[in-house]
Amino acid sequence: MAIMYKDGDKMCKIAKIMYLDTATNTIKTMTSCKGLVDGVVREFLPQQSPINPIWSEGYVMEHQCVSCMGYSIGSDIFYVEGKSTSEIGAFYMYNTINNSRTSIGSCSVALSYSAHTLLGNEFVMYGGQNYGATQRFYQKYNLDTKKWTSADTLTIAKQEGTAQAYNGLVYIFGGYNISQKLTFNTLDIFNPISNTVSAGATMPQARRNMKSVIIDSKVYMFGGGFNTILTYDILTQTYNEISTLPNNAVNCDGCVVVNNKIYVLINGDVYIYNHVNNTFSDIITTMPIKHNKDTFMINCENKIYFLGGQLADGTRVNKISILTL
Repeated sequence: MAIMYKDGDKMCKIAKIMYLDTATNTIKTMTSCKGLVDGVVREFLPQQSPINPIWSEGYVMEHQCVSCMGYSIGSDIFYVEGKSTSEIGAFYMYNTINNSRTSIGSCSVALSYSAHTLLGNEFVMYGGQNYGATQRFYQKYNLDTKKWTSADTLTIAKQEGTAQAYNGLVYIFGGYNISQKLTFNTLDIFNPISNTVSAGATMPQARRNMKSVIIDSKVYMFGGGFNTILTYDILTQTYNEISTLPNNAVNCDGCVVVNNKIYVLINGDVYIYNHVNNTFSDIITTMPIKHNKDTFMINCENKIYFLGGQLADGTRVNKISILTL
């Protein structure tokens, strides 16, 4: 067994440590010990065992669709169905305890491929596609009043951006415009109180349809046509390209944070990314339904839910898969 040692906050791996058990005259592998590494006493720990995930299936969704968008509160997932043959816009509450769905109306404008995030008591959808055209709409759902508002006032029509909320603002990275056939390298900073947009630091590349998470004040972006993981530090307003995606992948189908680890969906497999040591540690290949492109992936009470999306052959999915870690 490979042995890990802790170096501050980092986990480091060294070669196997073998020893002779004189009582049985057999060679054995150490599972833990303390010793010197580069003149410093380290605590050695056994390498983590492979993950044994439990998969289950949720209810059948109303439509076979891609690009669902939403958020979770407690044991409930609130989501907008994105696109089937056309945009849907139906809004549902999924109770994960009793595996039931409740219709709670429709959003103001039926959109797919909107950048979306939860900011305080508002769910924000920024831009998107409707009937094959990129839109300038933003829309917000107020969790207290349970009402949607929208406006067609964004300065640039864009879809396929990725959004994260921080300190009262929504940060929207990249995106795409169909009619212009233009991929953006812009950062839009949206103030939902004044409904105004300001420009942030320009991205090092133009990216579209990447997926992102935020940990503390740092945004991690996966895919978008590039093999590298791109980070953005909101406090220093700086970008950094760090690790690469597994298997030379340039696109990511979803990502969420669970217990401070980032779970990344790529081509129907789930990879685990440790942002502390900047490594992909494990892979989960046992997904019974291989949710692929444009899957909505969300953490609800430390379980990962996969809603809709496409299979590798392009077939759209109306199933919910649940990963219990």
